[in-house]
Amino acid sequence: MTHKLMNIIMRMKKIMMMKIVLIIILTAVAHHPQQMMISNPLKLVKSVLVGLFGVWTARVVQQK
Repeated sequence: MTHKLMNIIMRMKKIMMMKIVLIIILTAVAHHPQQMMISNPLKLVKSVLVGLFGVWTARVVQQK
């Protein structure tokens, strides 16, 4: 594989990761109504962190 192709794949992976993170955050927001988000931001942060941890573990597993 050429260096250029590797860079393109890495960039695509980064974009995919960003998309997944955005989807996770959006679904977390969608699952918690506006009132809950204001009164309970910790729950929102927690769900986002859980999502990010899931993404990170998936990446680690893929790299092995």
